[in-house]
Amino acid sequence: MDSGSPGESPAIVDPTACESCGQLAESGRSTPLCASCRSRLAARPLPRWILISAAALLVPLVLAISQFPAALAANIAMERGRRAETTGAFSVALTEYAKVVRQFPNSTRAVARKGIAAFHAGEYQVAAEAFDAIEGRDAPSDIVSEVNDAIEQMKKLQR
Repeated sequence: MDSGSPGESPAIVDPTACESCGQLAESGRSTPLCASCRSRLAARPLPRWILISAAALLVPLVLAISQFPAALAANIAMERGRRAETTGAFSVALTEYAKVVRQFPNSTRAVARKGIAAFHAGEYQVAAEAFDAIEGRDAPSDIVSEVNDAIEQMKKLQR
């Protein structure tokens, strides 16, 4: 019987039959499916775009997490150096700033602070090397003035 013919009643759907295979459906579920059809439909693989997106987000996250301990240690050393510098313990400050520079050799602020601490500790060669390393870089005006003052004083000591 064709349910699309005029004058005929539409096919009656059995609410106890699985919509997918026609076997006995599980009771108490909103969609009438048997256990095997429900398991098969639930075990679909994740779409490829979701897997690619997850991998693209996971790689930078893992890199950031792996670098966090070193960045934290450098930040702690920078703060210890700053505190030592304010109390006049310039050799301690130099040691702490050197730790930061080992971790972040391109940090203008860390190299400048190392040079300034070295100058005040009397380590003029270390100070000169630090100042040479940051020559031509952009830096905050307070750092620039401190470095320039230290360089001028070192020039006066050479005469």
